[in-house]
Amino acid sequence: MFKRLLNFIINWSLFAAISTLTFILLSDNPTLTIQNYAFTQGHLRWFIGLLMALFTYKERHYIKNEIERFVRWIKAL
Repeated sequence: MFKRLLNFIINWSLFAAISTLTFILLSDNPTLTIQNYAFTQGHLRWFIGLLMALFTYKERHYIKNEIERFVRWIKAL
């Protein structure tokens, strides 16, 4: 149960990060400054792509595990 909750939290955190960075990219001045380092539009696009790859991998893995759980439950009936 705890592992499923942790996966849920991580997935939604990734989604929130992707949404926030996309919102910054769509703004009038698409830069993000963290501790005096400015991430340009190219940096943000690359980072969003990386987060999307991680998010889709985790989502596929999560869905696969849920299907396997459901099949085991059906077999146990």
